[in-house]
Amino acid sequence: GDPLSFGINLRSPHDISILRTPPWWTETRALSILGLAILAGLLSLVWVYVLRRRVFRQTEIIRLRLESEAALEQRLQYVVRATNDAIWEVDFVTDEVWCGEQFYTIFGYQPGEIELTTAWWSSQIHAEDRARVLASMRSVIDGGGSLWSSEYRHRRGDGSYAYVYDRGYVVRDNAGSALRMTGAMMDVSDRKRAESELEAAK
Repeated sequence: GDPLSFGINLRSPHDISILRTPPWWTETRALSILGLAILAGLLSLVWVYVLRRRVFRQTEIIRLRLESEAALEQRLQYVVRATNDAIWEVDFVTDEVWCGEQFYTIFGYQPGEIELTTAWWSSQIHAEDRARVLASMRSVIDGGGSLWSSEYRHRRGDGSYAYVYDRGYVVRDNAGSALRMTGAMMDVSDRKRAESELEAAK
């Protein structure tokens, strides 16, 4: 046989004897290889432990973040229900607009009948007010500001217009880029009507 190979006698799965070993297979080398195998096994166990710890930490961070977001969402729902204002949010990344329940009540729309995008939102502003309102909002967004407010006419579902006092807060990322704006619209039509009647009575 090959002098550099092992000679093994396999009589049964439980009866194995080594008949010959190559010259390079010494007791010291065998112990070294055994030690390396044990070390590799221990390193594998350590790696698995570290990986499991990392996965656990990441899972915990995600869980806490989801719980925090859920709590914020719940508080937002409480605010929406407690106020007569139309709560809204514009996502500048996705171009989507979200509106609270009061928006549909105040302006006479049904959920699902309108496409909530920034283009639709802009189109609902009275033509005489649109340029002024959008310019003031763009000025705050591009100028690094956080607070915006404006008074204008917003179209209702029946085609008439409501006078609204609108204000919003710009949320930015760490680089200062605007991510979204959250705000609330107050219907001030009754106040405007009273002012007009008072002015006409003079």
